[in-house]
Amino acid sequence: DLTPEPEGVGLEYRIGDTEIIVRHLAGVDDLDMRDLRGGEGMINPITGEDVTRTDKWRHGQNVPGFKPLDAHHIWVGTRTPAAAMNFLVVIVPRRVGEEAPVIEGLGDTAVRVSFRGETRTVSFADLPEADIIVKTR
Repeated sequence: DLTPEPEGVGLEYRIGDTEIIVRHLAGVDDLDMRDLRGGEGMINPITGEDVTRTDKWRHGQNVPGFKPLDAHHIWVGTRTPAAAMNFLVVIVPRRVGEEAPVIEGLGDTAVRVSFRGETRTVSFADLPEADIIVKTR
């Protein structure tokens, strides 16, 4: 289920006894996320390109009865055309019933996650209080 939240856009899903929490935190005011199912998700909503026609899908198309999985296809972009954007996503797996992590966006380049009694801050800029600073250039 794709749900807007104050700290970003997110979704949660379950596989067996594991719940997966996904939160997108950068540029959320202009973010456009679409949850498309099955064959609809195989069509690029911006260009109209049918991605099943790319080389990686050709083998599958030659199999009798081939059709895209009835799965979720999450397309992410901006409502305002942009040549580039930051894409900051936190993915946290947890056991069913386990307390949820607290995920706090710190602008478009950093995040603080509190989970299982620990707090970590990750920054893709020079945020002094970050536990982990990732140099992208």
